[in-house]
Amino acid sequence: MDFNSIAELERYLMGELQKTMESQVVKEVRDTMRESIVAHVYSFPPSSRYTRRKEQGGLLDYKNMPYKVSRGSNSVAINLKNDTRASTMSFKNVANIVETGKGYTWTTSEYYRKEHMGDPIARKFTMPTAIKLQTSKRHVDALKKGLRNKGITVT
Repeated sequence: MDFNSIAELERYLMGELQKTMESQVVKEVRDTMRESIVAHVYSFPPSSRYTRRKEQGGLLDYKNMPYKVSRGSNSVAINLKNDTRASTMSFKNVANIVETGKGYTWTTSEYYRKEHMGDPIARKFTMPTAIKLQTSKRHVDALKKGLRNKGITVT
């Protein structure tokens, strides 16, 4: 591939970087979030008041992990969140309730009273996801592999 200027090369590389972030890196970030949800949320016993939907519309469903890849002048960033709702008819954000422990409607349950003495149960998974990505560099490895598959040399 030939380029007529450095600016043209930069535009090409930024475009390939953005495509790779969308096709490879987002999947790695979502998979890491899913692992954190399993470890930090689903390791708690379930309530008898609701059914965990997991991959079928729950916290583990990719459809509930919307993302946006944005491109700056010399950067590309991913903004990903878990936006799981209590139901299709509800505006309650389950992910936020799980993260903060605030908003549960089953506070009178025996498990809640005995095990947690009435304190909200926060089961954080966002920060463990970020930490796992920082330490494992899985997202960086996915980016490098994706770019190499496009014929771009990355060290």
